[in-house]
Amino acid sequence: MLENLAGWIAASIKNVVPEHPASYAVLKFAVAIVLNVVLVIGCTLLISVITGKTAEAVSF
Repeated sequence: MLENLAGWIAASIKNVVPEHPASYAVLKFAVAIVLNVVLVIGCTLLISVITGKTAEAVSF
């Protein structure tokens, strides 16, 4: 699912800016990394809010 979404976003970027120096594969990889990080952080925050442990989840 994440790979499909990353591929769709990368294809959209490449369609809007076809002369971009990054290839489709590079864009897809970069978008997949960003989506993965956002998904992990978002799920962590959501679960911490549900369990009432938000302060512990966001502390450094």
